[in-house]
Amino acid sequence: MKRTAEDWRSSSYGKDPVPHINPQRIRPEDHSWLLEVNREQKYSDKVCVYCSSEKREIKHHHFSTTKQRQFMLKHSKAGSMCPICQKVEPEVTEKTFRRVIVSDSTMFGIWNQQELPNISQHMDLECIVDARIRHLTRAIRKNLLESRDCLHIIVIGGLKNVEDGQTAKEILEEFSQMESLMEVYKRMSSFTSNSYISFSTIPLAPKSCSFGVPKDAPGLADWVPGPTFKNFYPVIKEVNEALKAVNEKNGLSWLNLHLQGMKILKSGPQHKYDTRPGVLKVWRENAIFEKQHFTMANKLKLVKYMQNTFAANENKYEEVN
Repeated sequence: MKRTAEDWRSSSYGKDPVPHINPQRIRPEDHSWLLEVNREQKYSDKVCVYCSSEKREIKHHHFSTTKQRQFMLKHSKAGSMCPICQKVEPEVTEKTFRRVIVSDSTMFGIWNQQELPNISQHMDLECIVDARIRHLTRAIRKNLLESRDCLHIIVIGGLKNVEDGQTAKEILEEFSQMESLMEVYKRMSSFTSNSYISFSTIPLAPKSCSFGVPKDAPGLADWVPGPTFKNFYPVIKEVNEALKAVNEKNGLSWLNLHLQGMKILKSGPQHKYDTRPGVLKVWRENAIFEKQHFTMANKLKLVKYMQNTFAANENKYEEVN
């Protein structure tokens, strides 16, 4: 008997069934993709103890080095092993400055990679799968601001807001709320006054953006979107321009993630066609209009850019002060 939509919603069939994928039945080149998908969704249906409250349960996959360190120091005074720096971080008893990456899925999974670049200075990571900017703002408020430390923060997010169909104005309002939260925190003391928050630009993922592709170009016909494709490039472009203006106003450097996987030509931006033979993959997904996550190799490259961005901003603050 054929099951109806109402059947699937009923308790007898459960809710939101997840299809089973047999790893032995997929192509070898898709193994890494399947591994990342499974890792990201592993705890998506469990309550997040970091973000939930007595009044509201929040369910998502949230990785937090801050909370991990707090947990470890409850049981040991010798320090805790940082999964990002791969070094033992001593117990912090005095106020200090902290480098923090606050990210959506973009930086998910970098913490246990053997190829992770050597981190010259400790970096914390708050990473929430499928997070919108408002979710990242909540993580900052609940997990970071009670520390009274000087926070140097790089924010990576916004793509999910775009895919939800939010307007540029609505997305920028969420960024504005995050900035306002940090302004209040900076006024708390002379020590926190040197905190800053740098907004990275939103990537131009093929799932959300499309640019002109010659229909007769060999091997590129698949990059031509269908009639139902929603091109969010105008929204992302407007948001990115506004984020750059905010960073410049505050005298900060930032990550230009909108340049990842892109070529800037005289005729305008163009995706790197990473599905062609011999081209280094930029996006994890194989289906062109599902491409939205960077490959792990690309994520690890971004870690180096992050260290450079932190260093540049800290040098600017030293010059000002």
